[in-house]
Amino acid sequence: MSLESARAFLQKLKNDVEFKKSFAAAPSGEARLKMLKAAGFDFTHQHLQDAAEELTPEELIKVAGGRGRESLAGLEQRQSPSPDALLAKQLDQIGGQADPGGE
Repeated sequence: MSLESARAFLQKLKNDVEFKKSFAAAPSGEARLKMLKAAGFDFTHQHLQDAAEELTPEELIKVAGGRGRESLAGLEQRQSPSPDALLAKQLDQIGGQADPGGE
């Protein structure tokens, strides 16, 4: 698991329209997590949050559909879910807001 993998995922989400469409069309965070792992990405919720902090506002709009860093960082933890459950929830938020048209 790595920050580099999270960065690569965000770049792919930002630049690959077909990937973004598939990601947005996935029915749940769990499905998106499986999709990411199948594509070779391996990162944690914290890695994704750290990578999101590096994005400019313009990049963030392309990736998160204008919802801002909270859709990438996920909601503040109120309990201690498993790392995969937390990442799946975060991916569900991103996918639900991603503009599948690539803009």
